[in-house]
Amino acid sequence: MLHRARFVLKNWLLHSDSSCLSGRVNPCTLLSCLRLFSSDPTAPVPFAVSYLINECGVRPESAASAGKYIHFETPERADVVLGFFRNLGFTDSQLPKVFGRRPRLLMSDPQKHFVPRIRFLESNGFSTSDIAQILLRTPEILHSSIENQLLPNLNFFKTVMPSDENLIRAIRRSPFLLTCELETYVIPSIKILRESGAGESSIVRLLLFHPRTLMTSRSQLSQAIERVKKMGVDPRLTLFSIAVQTIRGVSKGTWDSKIDAYKKWGWSNELILKAFTKSPWCMAMSVKKLMANMDYYVNKMGFDPLVIAARPILLAFSLDKRIMPRDAVLCVLLSKGLIESRASVQALVLTNEGFQKKFLDPYKEQAPELLQLFQEKLRTC
Repeated sequence: MLHRARFVLKNWLLHSDSSCLSGRVNPCTLLSCLRLFSSDPTAPVPFAVSYLINECGVRPESAASAGKYIHFETPERADVVLGFFRNLGFTDSQLPKVFGRRPRLLMSDPQKHFVPRIRFLESNGFSTSDIAQILLRTPEILHSSIENQLLPNLNFFKTVMPSDENLIRAIRRSPFLLTCELETYVIPSIKILRESGAGESSIVRLLLFHPRTLMTSRSQLSQAIERVKKMGVDPRLTLFSIAVQTIRGVSKGTWDSKIDAYKKWGWSNELILKAFTKSPWCMAMSVKKLMANMDYYVNKMGFDPLVIAARPILLAFSLDKRIMPRDAVLCVLLSKGLIESRASVQALVLTNEGFQKKFLDPYKEQAPELLQLFQEKLRTC
């Protein structure tokens, strides 16, 4: 019966208008499908399930599953909850993400459960948009204890982050930091990093960009740290954290496939190791992206592959957003005889301001179209 229900729902979703997912659903068709989830096909669909679909935009199959855990017969309280989220700025496309993940929120008392936690975040410097982003990613915060969970976690991370700005940035990006078990993973992981000689900047970077590295087991983290140190990466450097994250997140099979990919471009094992110690990003990207980047640099721009090995930071740059717009400028300059080669490391590593001063401003008279071309390429990428 359950298999049959899923089959019908799948086909119904595939052949229905997309508007059905935003609350504008044909109730007769939908309810007949949902009844297939019940052992009694004549049983009415629970009101809570219908509410999740029609008012919150939750997909029918998810709503049917959530119906096992929430029960209410009238819309009054759920309407208040929904209104609360709309007042926070949540859109129709965001509501399903919240209530599909945490349907029990619909049975909450906003004044009792939500308001104190919102005020707690506001009192610690989080803006309304910050809070909306946090709740979208981790709505369970609204049911977490302030005294036993949110406050202790926030206070701990205040001791690690160098500024309130960085603290807010880290939590906005990874709200689970407010609800994670500090004693189980985070505190031991930070202790291991410090004992290994890692600088505070490395720890801060992990919290900002790769906090789940701190949620790994002690043995896995220790092994990754030792491996990175044996490769010659200085623990005091900020890129040490990037190297640890890369080693921890890449399986041996994937690592070996990337080694093989670089060897196709003439890199030796020694060159690959040196490149990693300079810029761990070169082993963090997928093989597909790695090959695409190398192909563009070598076959389009004319770089020697060994030049890229010596300056592996080039592989960390976005082709679409950085390299190709600048290369378009270099192509024009080369065609006019104003430069000798497109393969300019300097042109790619300069900041946007530096690139404009070096490769745009000096050629305003000879190539007045350059600035417009560069800006158009940036907009279309």
